[in-house]
Amino acid sequence: MGYAQGALDPLTRAATAASGYAPIHTALASDWSLLGFDGRAREEARRALDNASGLPREQQLQAQGRYAETAADWPKAIETWRALRTFYPDRPDYTEHLANALTTSGKAKEAIALLHSEKSRDARILLAEADASLALSDYRAAVRAATEADAAARRNSERSLDSRALAARGSAYLGLSDYSRAQADDDASGAISAAIGDRSGAARMLLERARVMRITSQGAAEPIVRQALDADRAIGSRTATMQALVVLHGILRSKADMLGARVTQEECLAIARETANAGFEVQSLNNLGNIANNTGDQTGARRYYTASLDRAREVSDPRSDPRRRKCDQ
Repeated sequence: MGYAQGALDPLTRAATAASGYAPIHTALASDWSLLGFDGRAREEARRALDNASGLPREQQLQAQGRYAETAADWPKAIETWRALRTFYPDRPDYTEHLANALTTSGKAKEAIALLHSEKSRDARILLAEADASLALSDYRAAVRAATEADAAARRNSERSLDSRALAARGSAYLGLSDYSRAQADDDASGAISAAIGDRSGAARMLLERARVMRITSQGAAEPIVRQALDADRAIGSRTATMQALVVLHGILRSKADMLGARVTQEECLAIARETANAGFEVQSLNNLGNIANNTGDQTGARRYYTASLDRAREVSDPRSDPRRRKCDQ
């Protein structure tokens, strides 16, 4: 993710020069997605799909799967990645995509069953298993899968995957209230990210460190969150910026700084609408409702809560339902 901003300009120029070449639009979709611009990612994925008719069947299906993901059309994404996995059983990345689509659509148990049937113990397969286990709040299973993923990544010198595995295990330890191990894994993941130049990964681990500090009341979390927020803004990652703003909102609200909390969520809402990120739009509206409720503005609270629920229903994306979110993490 740390390279998404730098890759954007040459990819955009290439797309202009060869507007009918689907793989460039697919790469641009991935880049916009990494930077948090869901709307632009969806547009590029649509262009890739529209120009995929002359490509081999495998690449056409890849374009279909990618577009379905950007459009949050999880039944179509599942159908497409399942077809690719059937046609190309030796490609673990198709199993990974299918498992992630299942998990995101609320079918994590099905994802676990799929992954357990996979012969490959590739680090990506194990990471998908850890993510599915986290979605099920099965933290011990997530620790096991992430530990295996870490070992597999180390054997193959895949440092980016190593960092992701440690981050996933840190999240699992946090769920188990094993804060010292969570902090150790987060620090190790952040160190790897910094060493390989993954600035976004390093910023993400700063945010995780702040979360642990908040829970354990050890040290001041706010300066670390603001450091992560500054890094995310510098990188240009809009999704990571929104994540940091949500955490900062929780800190400020716990200090009864309702004005500061409202400012963070108004900024988050503006970014969510700019980037067409329905999930964060729903979350920000819900958080603004909480703030209004805390300050005695019952009319405003009702307005925000209604807008949040209406938006979640409008997009019909399980990731966007405020009842599935922990808004002040």
